[in-house]
Amino acid sequence: MSVAISQLRVLVDEQSLIDKKPRVTIEGLYLSVSEDALSVVKLANGKVQIERLTGGVIRFSTSLTPIGAMGELRPSVGPNGAIRLELVSLRAAGLVPLPKSVVLHFAQREVTMRGIRGVSFPGESIIEIDPNEFLAFALAQQAPGVEVKLAPLQALRAGEGVLELQI
Repeated sequence: MSVAISQLRVLVDEQSLIDKKPRVTIEGLYLSVSEDALSVVKLANGKVQIERLTGGVIRFSTSLTPIGAMGELRPSVGPNGAIRLELVSLRAAGLVPLPKSVVLHFAQREVTMRGIRGVSFPGESIIEIDPNEFLAFALAQQAPGVEVKLAPLQALRAGEGVLELQI
């Protein structure tokens, strides 16, 4: 299991540290996360799990649909540096093709029910994540008072067994 960070460039507001409400801006970052590190991440309350990174896609399993499914997402950089995930395929029980709109409907319902900010569904097969809005939401839950801003995403790719992200 590995997570590697390099080329990190960070600005810290010194007064925010004195005030005990840290404000940090990440101006640059190269992040590499192995497939086994991602496999322990449970998304959507454990209803989505990353299974494999290969051939430019993220393979996942989900129980967002009533019968469960296996699918593939193609990551890329969207408008304004958003994380863009294109739903390439979805198969019930790994066999029967499902309309992409079905899983996106269930995903959107889950995002709305949980009040998750920073996730949008701008197209029939597209999920976009605004890194700053999503990070602000996550930090408000886990580290109230901490503020982290990210420079726009420059690159995102799924390689063989690794997900790479560059800011």
